[in-house]
Amino acid sequence: MRNSALLLAAILGLGGCAANVRQSGGDSTSLVAGTRAGPIVLNLDGSGGATASEDWARLKDAWRESMQSAAAAAGAEFSMQDGAPHATGQSGVLVAVHVESFRYVSTGARYGLGVMTGNATLDAKATFRDLKDGNVLGERSYSTRSSAWQGIFSAMTPKQVDTISRQIVDEVAGARRSP
Repeated sequence: MRNSALLLAAILGLGGCAANVRQSGGDSTSLVAGTRAGPIVLNLDGSGGATASEDWARLKDAWRESMQSAAAAAGAEFSMQDGAPHATGQSGVLVAVHVESFRYVSTGARYGLGVMTGNATLDAKATFRDLKDGNVLGERSYSTRSSAWQGIFSAMTPKQVDTISRQIVDEVAGARRSP
C-alpha cells in the first residue's frame, strides 16, 4: 500500500505544475466575435531586450510549436507570419504577440539544476486582428512567473507558452463556436 502511494505521488509529481497565467483585457465573449472562419495566424515580435536575448530563437520555436499544437487540438489551421503584422485579405484571425520581457528556463535546465536555474518569466501582449482587413478585435495581456522553489515541478518556459497558446486558441475557437 505504501509503495502504491509513493508511486502515485511520483507520477503526479512528474506531470509538473501547470503554469499560472494572469490575463487581462476585456470581455472574452466578445473579443473576436464575428470572425468565425479561416486560420489562426501568429505574428511574434518583442521589445529590443527580448529579441536581443540569446534565447529569443528558442522562445519563438516554443510559441510556434505550442500554437500549432493548440490550433490542431481545436481543429483550426495555423500559420506564422513574419515582419510587421498585416492583413492578408482572407478570413481568419491574426494574433500579433509582442513579448515585452522573458526569462527562458528549459525543462532540462530545471531538471538538471533545480532551484539554481531561477524563475521562468514571460510578459506578453496579444492583439487580435481580423486577418481580412487588419481591424483590431481586442487585446489581452499575459503575465506568468514560475517559482524556482517548486524545484523540478515548477512551470518552465515551454509550459508557460503552452498555457498562453491554449488560452489564445480557446479565445478564437470559442468565438467560432458561438452563434
